[in-house]
Amino acid sequence: MQAPSSPSWRRRPRHACQPACACADFATRRAPMPRGKTPLLLALVVAGAACCAPPRVQALDCAGALTYQVTFEGTWTQASHPQAWVPSAHWSAPVVAAHASGYVMWEAGGIATQGVKSVAETGSTLAIKNELGDAVAGGTVKEFDTGSNIFQGGVGSTTMEVTASCGFPLASAVSMIAPSPDWMAGVSGLDLCDHQTGRWKSAVQIDCPPVDAGTDSGTTLQAANQPTVPKEPISFLGLQFGEDPAPVAAMSFVAQLPDGCDVPASADVNSVRARRRRPCAQACTARCLTPLLDAALRTRVCCGRMAPRTSS
Repeated sequence: MQAPSSPSWRRRPRHACQPACACADFATRRAPMPRGKTPLLLALVVAGAACCAPPRVQALDCAGALTYQVTFEGTWTQASHPQAWVPSAHWSAPVVAAHASGYVMWEAGGIATQGVKSVAETGSTLAIKNELGDAVAGGTVKEFDTGSNIFQGGVGSTTMEVTASCGFPLASAVSMIAPSPDWMAGVSGLDLCDHQTGRWKSAVQIDCPPVDAGTDSGTTLQAANQPTVPKEPISFLGLQFGEDPAPVAAMSFVAQLPDGCDVPASADVNSVRARRRRPCAQACTARCLTPLLDAALRTRVCCGRMAPRTSS
């Protein structure tokens, strides 16, 4: 038996999915079908649903490189943490690195490296800088920087600088909560790239809770050394700093653009091209985008010799 002739059956426009899929037909077809053909209709409906599933959003990587000013600010005070504070409270020199996904400085549930253990227990950065140097040579860390000690009763700040780039969009940092058995604070694998837009983030601020490195079993700030053998997984501190401990520090990452640039730190060439008002030789746009676009694309965007290519 043939399907009845009907404009809604034969002339229904195709859905805006794959060209071969008449999705609206599959989803809304209501023509009578002979007995025994229901499975066929069901198969068609299932096939239509499959071909018209929403396309998977592809993660976008950020182009070029961008330097960030990194600030570590201690917020650990007697008022914020009455259960865990002493007048000698201070922070060791924080270490920050820009790295690829193949490198992990520290993470909750992981085991502390010797470098992280040394920072958390003594504040020394020698071992972790050696580890970072090896990671730079191995191609998983782009660069790292070290701040200054903060001796102001648990508050104060220090500034560092790292450059994130394509392939190295993540940032990690660590500093010792001092004095303490093996407690620390920082960030782990913070992504400076917005993978939905393909743009570098202009600024990121994140609170840092207290963390136990899992290498010493002391339970108070000034406890005697009690090495944990074997090491335990890194975890966030609880009762030592209160039932629901407030952050003990904050970190900010602020993109650094050349003076006089008002162009967003991104590879969005259309928005940049729209702002061009000066001749090519004097265009601030080119200078602002130097770390973000290759020379040929900068020529097209800033000098107008070719229209920038855009994705559909």
